[in-house]
Amino acid sequence: MKKDACILITGANGFTGRHAYRYFSKLGLNVIPMFQTHTSAIHATNGVVCNLTNKTEVRNLIKRTRPEYVLHLAGHNSVLESWKNPLDSIEINIIGTSYLLEALRQIVPSCKTLILGSALQHDLTKKTIPPNPYSLSKTMQALIADAWGELMDLNIIIAKPSNLIGPGNSTGICSLIGKKLIDIEKQQCEPIIEINNLQDTRDFLDVRDAVAAYHILLRDGETGKHYNIGSGIKRSLLEVLKVYKEITRIDFQIQETKKIKSNDQSILELHDMRRHGWDPKIPFTGSLKDILDYMRMSAYIQ
Repeated sequence: MKKDACILITGANGFTGRHAYRYFSKLGLNVIPMFQTHTSAIHATNGVVCNLTNKTEVRNLIKRTRPEYVLHLAGHNSVLESWKNPLDSIEINIIGTSYLLEALRQIVPSCKTLILGSALQHDLTKKTIPPNPYSLSKTMQALIADAWGELMDLNIIIAKPSNLIGPGNSTGICSLIGKKLIDIEKQQCEPIIEINNLQDTRDFLDVRDAVAAYHILLRDGETGKHYNIGSGIKRSLLEVLKVYKEITRIDFQIQETKKIKSNDQSILELHDMRRHGWDPKIPFTGSLKDILDYMRMSAYIQ
């Protein structure tokens, strides 16, 4: 990537987006953060506002910025919210992505675009339906990106990250537990952590390692390929709580509220990323410590 190359980051106000904006800005690139609303963009002097579900706004955005790279982070990423507002997930993840790719095709077809998939994408070779509206939206988003890249001869890559953790405004399980622990530390609630299924296992990866992987893919990734990005290690939620106990020394009880179907995920194959020289750098314990520091600072500011 040229030092002054123009990169458009959609969803720049999100958990990953804020880390990505800082990362690529430090590289000296011409980073254009895109926000959904003017309120989100208030602190970014070079930010642009665009509603991805408005085809005209998206076309005008691409015409005005003419990016050489796009890191597409915008979208709905909550399974719970997708049950509450399923059409919102469909609209932003599928329709919004389609508008973006078509605008790029029409205005800057040489642009290299990285689409963020999900570890919860559904395997279309199985004769079953996706388990929730979020999974459906991300599965279709990846399918459209693949099709647009192949049919329209666009430079599109798809990254499929695991569960991202780290400091910042995240709704992930590690951040939710971290916030509850700080509330306990401040004696603002009972010292009890409730978890639905303690044996639920996930691959947790620090968001800052993920952003470094996105940089490598935008620079060296092969058009049309899917890349898994994860730690390669599965941890149960019980293990997460044990690590939190070790690094906080907070005396709290663990309660399993109800046994629900496990969200157990298979380990992502990472050989393609390692071939490009990427490996996670931030240890799991370090990620959890940084989450706690962020939560303490947020509580202090409030």
